[in-house]
Amino acid sequence: MLRFSILSLFLLLLVGCGRKNRNIGFEYIKVIYSCNGSGLDGYAYFDPVKDSLICQMTFTQNSVSHKTLTGRIANSNLLDTFINTVRTLKQFKNGSITIPMNEGDFCCGPSIYTEFKDAQGIHFYSYDLEINDTLDQFIHFIENLQRLNWSLRESKNELVNFEGELKSANSKMLSTFKKGTFYFALPCSTGIDFTKLNGSWRFVADSISRAKDEYSKLTIRKNGTCIFERMLQDSVLKRDHGMVSLNTADSSLVFTENGKKYRYKLTQLCANCLQYQTEKTGTIIRLDRLPETKAFVDK
Repeated sequence: MLRFSILSLFLLLLVGCGRKNRNIGFEYIKVIYSCNGSGLDGYAYFDPVKDSLICQMTFTQNSVSHKTLTGRIANSNLLDTFINTVRTLKQFKNGSITIPMNEGDFCCGPSIYTEFKDAQGIHFYSYDLEINDTLDQFIHFIENLQRLNWSLRESKNELVNFEGELKSANSKMLSTFKKGTFYFALPCSTGIDFTKLNGSWRFVADSISRAKDEYSKLTIRKNGTCIFERMLQDSVLKRDHGMVSLNTADSSLVFTENGKKYRYKLTQLCANCLQYQTEKTGTIIRLDRLPETKAFVDK
């Protein structure tokens, strides 16, 4: 028994020394996850010195519910994911990491804000899918953090001030851009008013869209025709035509484009915003009313 205890202590010391000698390269890493209106938000904070991990996921599609977990990383692969992400992010300057988009494309996937501190100071970034493989894997890693293998326990939701963290992240992001380069989403009322469907709309990726003058546009006419456009300032980069039908009985929208039909569940519709949900993935797509038709709608 004594020999077993000494051996166990020796192994623990080896593990501890291995962790201390390992070049982690950062003091903390913080992540804010947003699925762009789908009702899923998340937060994670990892301190590698204390081996302390906090994560919270918020579900708001039907009713607000939170789940907050704290614990230690029991799987070295989780630590490797954080280390590799930090090394990848160091290749970029603070701010928004973007990639050139194809004509007609718009982003409606998850967005992620990552902040970490190292010997050079605090670094912060905002990015979406398809930047590179490492960051794509990190997004999926954060999405599934509550289901991965680590020493976790459920804790109080008050441990995370999500709204405060979000405001702090937005403040840092805005500090890296000249005033007026971002588009701020319009306030969106709850409820559905079917009379507000017609008009021109712009797709909004998140609460602060990237470029004010570069966006995707949807125009719905009274006769059921619709036009999808990729805009750069007042110029049209690409234009596609289709049809849209509205079923007020179940609040569904069906877009027909190039012979293919796409069905969505209408979740919000008012003077300022249009919001609908995909049937298969549950992703919610948010659009804002463009000024060119706002005056007509407000009458």
